[in-house]
Amino acid sequence: MQEFFSPKALKDMVKYSKQPLFEVNTDFGKISLINKGTFGFLPSDVASLFSNNNEDALKALESAFKEVTKKYSPSQFLVKKDIEYRMSIQFNSGILINDLYTYIRDISDLFALLMYKPVYPDEILVSKGNNDTSQKNLFVYLSLRLSKRTISICTDENDWSSMPITAEKINLPLVIANWLKTAHDFWTFLVGFQHGTGLKDINLLSGDLLLFISQLEFISFNERIKTDKYKYPIEKYGCPKIADKLKGIFQRYGEEDIGKGISQIRGEIAHVGKPKELMDKIPIETIMDISYCLQMIILGYILEKIGIPTNLIVRYQEKYTNYVQ
Repeated sequence: MQEFFSPKALKDMVKYSKQPLFEVNTDFGKISLINKGTFGFLPSDVASLFSNNNEDALKALESAFKEVTKKYSPSQFLVKKDIEYRMSIQFNSGILINDLYTYIRDISDLFALLMYKPVYPDEILVSKGNNDTSQKNLFVYLSLRLSKRTISICTDENDWSSMPITAEKINLPLVIANWLKTAHDFWTFLVGFQHGTGLKDINLLSGDLLLFISQLEFISFNERIKTDKYKYPIEKYGCPKIADKLKGIFQRYGEEDIGKGISQIRGEIAHVGKPKELMDKIPIETIMDISYCLQMIILGYILEKIGIPTNLIVRYQEKYTNYVQ
């Protein structure tokens, strides 16, 4: 998740901050983005750490450093070895353990959506107390069953330059605040998202399609759309390329109207014994393409509601459906 905040190649240039980079007040406490740094002692022969073709410049640097250390003795300079970004939550007193993890999961779900991959905490450190002498720390290790492929996707490093959404492009405190107001509306959707492997058979795809189509219905219902309940969210929250791709798919199999095509798929999956006149025509690879397009439309809806700019949503949708024919 570190790449979401800063390119790995520029990690050495990130300035360490003792103060939170931002804070978000919530009903359950305060969320902060903080730095965790690793430091080593800076040697007195500071010029040994640098290289310069001008020897006089190195000598001047060493002389200036010795003067500063002498003036401010016994303070000790430290050199940054590593730096990370961490989410910190200061919970209100009296919160239950189960609720505590629910809020941690909500934050993980948000970053999963922003990065389009399963995201889980690397570690959970619970601290109790207000100062160094009274504070007690406890690492929490949760029992969690994930497939090897999901774990592999989680731990794969992202390339910052190719990520459509990164911290510097959005108002992250606002996005977090908005997300916490709506996160529970999409729990069912997010369970499959957070356990994704990218490998699906027709049974899993059928379940996904029903879920995604029901989410389209939810979007239309929530916005009081009584007609075109499938076409409306596609045109409203899907980028033009997604709508064109879905239209092209259904046209290839004899259905000119996207809404009618989705409705027919829903009926053929949901009703036992109903002839699969459309589903049997479509190869599984194309059914998967339909599934990904519908998923992206739902993600577009969520991302807009939590404050992601439209241009970033379009880049996000186009990137992650680029292979759909």
